[in-house]
Amino acid sequence: MDKRLVLAAKKLALGHEGYEKLSSSVKRIIDEVSCGQIVGKKVFLSVLDRIEIDKYYSNILGISLLKVDFKVEDRIEAASIFKNEKWAQKGVFSDLLNFSSLKNPLPLKTGEIDIASGAIVSSSLEDIDIKKISKVIVTENGEVLNHINLLKHIVPDLFKDALVLYRGHGINENYVFNFLENLNNNCYVGFFCDYDASGLAISLNLKKHAKALTYLIIPKNIDLSLAVYSKEWCYQDQKAILEKLLDNKESFLIKQCASDLYRYKLALTQEHMLVKVIFLQAIVFN
Repeated sequence: MDKRLVLAAKKLALGHEGYEKLSSSVKRIIDEVSCGQIVGKKVFLSVLDRIEIDKYYSNILGISLLKVDFKVEDRIEAASIFKNEKWAQKGVFSDLLNFSSLKNPLPLKTGEIDIASGAIVSSSLEDIDIKKISKVIVTENGEVLNHINLLKHIVPDLFKDALVLYRGHGINENYVFNFLENLNNNCYVGFFCDYDASGLAISLNLKKHAKALTYLIIPKNIDLSLAVYSKEWCYQDQKAILEKLLDNKESFLIKQCASDLYRYKLALTQEHMLVKVIFLQAIVFN
């Protein structure tokens, strides 16, 4: 039984005597419970019909249908209430921040964790002692965390001992925003994304959430020699984004980088920067 069906049943059980639209979920419910009178594209449900729906699904669920609340956070909490632990709002690991490290430990409220080279540590936002973090690189692609040894060879000196945080996707992207908003103002934050229009747009969005000292981490030597590693089809696909960045008024640096992308027709991924040993620089992001 899925959430949608349970929610539909709850809505019917709470309703007053009268007609309901005959959706696929409603049709399944009245067939299972053997109640109601179908009239065209609607079904008439009496008060007794609605009581029967409540009783039927309460028996299956093991709790009162009318008390079902899907706002439970994780699967452990869901398991304490429902038979189906997958009815939790959060997916497994969806609310965790994922870190690797070039040197610095990850400060937790229970103590520091040294992250071995090549290892990834996941932690909830509330368990991190955010104010103790002095340097962090936020990276667009999680693959960078898996190849931290390659990043060590090309990262600018300022960030050689930084923590490296994956920017997240879906739900945990919002936790990364929250993380950035709560960093110490003296923390150094570097945004390392693909050197293409989409990557610049991601960096610009991340910066909006950071109150600390921010840097854009990009190739050190930007010239025609990078074009050999560029993805032509990616550059073409992102032209609409690039045009907006060329007219960007929020950041002179982003506009300048967009101009370089346009001049050399660049769309350079982080993976290529790592494997081709393209040295990076950190520029104050303003």
